[in-house]
Amino acid sequence: MPGAAEAAEISMPLDNRLRGARHGQLRDPSGHVWSICGPLRE
Repeated sequence: MPGAAEAAEISMPLDNRLRGARHGQLRDPSGHVWSICGPLRE
């Protein structure tokens, strides 16, 4: 079975957003959508 990084589909690439945050999303093989976000480094 492939690892999650190999099987996941990127639905929103990581990108810098307003108010100093970075955000992205991916969908795993089960259909769950995962959001990844965090502050930008200064």
